[in-house]
Amino acid sequence: MSTASDVLTPAAQQLQDLTNITWTVPSLVLYLNMFFRTIINDKPESSTALDVVNLVSGAIQQQPPGRINILDVTYNMGPSGAQVRGDAIQTIKREKMDNLVPGWTSFPPSSTVLMAILDDQLPHQFFVFPPQPTPATNSVELLNSIIPTMAVDKTTPFPLDDSYIPAAIFYVVGMALSEETSIPNALTKGQSYIKMYLSAIGIKTVMEKKSAQAQGNEPPAQQGQ
Repeated sequence: MSTASDVLTPAAQQLQDLTNITWTVPSLVLYLNMFFRTIINDKPESSTALDVVNLVSGAIQQQPPGRINILDVTYNMGPSGAQVRGDAIQTIKREKMDNLVPGWTSFPPSSTVLMAILDDQLPHQFFVFPPQPTPATNSVELLNSIIPTMAVDKTTPFPLDDSYIPAAIFYVVGMALSEETSIPNALTKGQSYIKMYLSAIGIKTVMEKKSAQAQGNEPPAQQGQ
């Protein structure tokens, strides 16, 4: 199992500070924990959990506490405690559902969920269609993003897939350099490492997108996006 050391030791090598004189291990651990909090926004699927949620009457439902984004609502799970995957659930955005089925929130109730509706402005809630009866008896399975376990020291297990280790190294080095004022060109070097982090997780910067559009390699952004 990989540990925080698999990030912090290569980071110290990149910083040419193997003995941790300029950047102590605790300071690098802080940057690593910043990485965990950042990547869950940049790449929500990097840290996930499946949860079974008991539904309540009506259309609007609540995400379990301690979760970040709702990535998907997957299956009907039956009465509370049954936790047996049943019919699949289609997940769509609220704007699309409003166009497809106007007045869907007032449809006759039914225990079996056909569709789950997500709204970007309600990150911790979701809707179900049809609405649930009173009393509600069904449960559904949610795929949620969760904040990774924070590092305490170099021995803490790395909580993400090992494929994220290079991105973590780039981020830690980038943040360390960006906040160092005594090293010439540290800020510029730090920004380069942050770009490497973004590239490693598949995110293009605004300038890279503009360059790709100018070269005809990427379609222009739609108005209003």
